[in-house]
Amino acid sequence: MALAHTISNKVEAAYRRGDLFEKRRNLAQAWADFCESAAV
Repeated sequence: MALAHTISNKVEAAYRRGDLFEKRRNLAQAWADFCESAAV
């Protein structure tokens, strides 16, 4: 979901209507924090 992959199964796709924005934001922040710590 974070990589914008599509779900080919129409039934599963119907149940996953949300964009999970908050979880994706947290994932992006965790990745940014990791990248910053590795650069030091």
